Amino acid sequence: MVATVLINVPLVYVGGLCAAGFLVGATVPLSVAQGNNMMPGYSGAVSSLLTFASVVGLLFFPWLIGVIAETSGFWYGIALTALFPCAIAVLSAFLPRPR
Repeated sequence: MVATVLINVPLVYVGGLCAAGFLVGATVPLSVAQGNNMMPGYSGAVSSLLTFASVVGLLFFPWLIGVIAETSGFWYGIALTALFPCAIAVLSAFLPRPR
């Protein structure tokens, strides 16, 4: 996705972001499975919280990207689609490891 944004060609955006969306499709089920593995006694709460957080993200981040693209420029809005997953990867390094 970062390479797609850096190349900055419309046809490459279509292919690169479609591939990224396809590959990121397993994120929510994988995070629910990992959360339930980390806290098996609270599987219902973990599943609900992660599903709620993903739905809020699906509603909020496209709007935020649109606002940034409208105010700062299209390239900056699209660059956020690469920045958010990188930020999530960095933040997930600080999560506690399962035993």
